[in-house]
This record gives sequence, C-alpha cells and structure tokens, in this order.
Amino acid sequence: MGDVRVEYLAHTSGARVQTLLEHLEGTAELAERFGAAFGSGDFARMTALAHDLGKYSSAFQCRLRGDPGRVDHSTFGAQAVRTVGGLIPAYCVSGHHGGLTDSGGTADTGDEPTLYGRLRRKGLPDCGAYQNEITLSAAKPWRC
Repeated sequence: MGDVRVEYLAHTSGARVQTLLEHLEGTAELAERFGAAFGSGDFARMTALAHDLGKYSSAFQCRLRGDPGRVDHSTFGAQAVRTVGGLIPAYCVSGHHGGLTDSGGTADTGDEPTLYGRLRRKGLPDCGAYQNEITLSAAKPWRC
C-alpha cells in the first residue's frame, strides 16, 4: 500500500481549481523576480511561500468545498515566517488581505488585533501539513 497524497486547494472558482502548492510556488517565483530588482529576491520568495500557509488547515479546505464559515488563513503563516524571517515578512503575511495592522507592542495578548497580538494568538487550526510540501528557509534580510 503506497502513501496517500492529499491535495490541498488554494482557490476554486467554477471549473478553475488551483492547488495550494501550485499557488504558493507561482506566487513565490513572481515575488522572487520582483524582489530581485532591489536585491531581495530570496526574502520576497520566503514571504510569498508563507502568505497562504493557513490554507493547509482542514477548516479552510472545508470552506473551499462549500462551508460558509470564515477562516483566518494569514495568522498561521505570519507566525511561521516570523521564526525564520522576523517581523517584516510576518507583517506582510498577516496583512496580505486585510491590510497592515497597527504593530502594537510586546505586551499585547493574543486577543488583540495588532501584529504582536496575532503573533501571540493561540488555538489556530493545525496547518502543519505545509511541511510536506513547503520549506521556509531563512533569507537575507530585506534591504533598500
């Protein structure tokens, strides 16, 4: 009996279906190309790979298959990328749909809507399956 491969989806729109791996790799390639223009291609790639890691949760996959509930898919990615890239990519990932929040401060709790609050948020859905498809590697720091 062989390994069962689960295909995680990023988008569904009528007949158009895109796997999460295709979406993350395609976005990362574009970001790397754009970032290379100012010496930050690897940093942009790392950030792009993390931007939708929260879509690896079963809750988000159910949403794509018709469950009407809302799912926060950016907080998990922000937390994951912070461990390898720091606050700037975490900020980018956390705000990639709703816009950049107030950063808040180190005393913020996980209940606050600030960046620091989201980085401390507990009880997020399990998205660890991303590690079967995506590797987040530290990148050179962003620079001007």
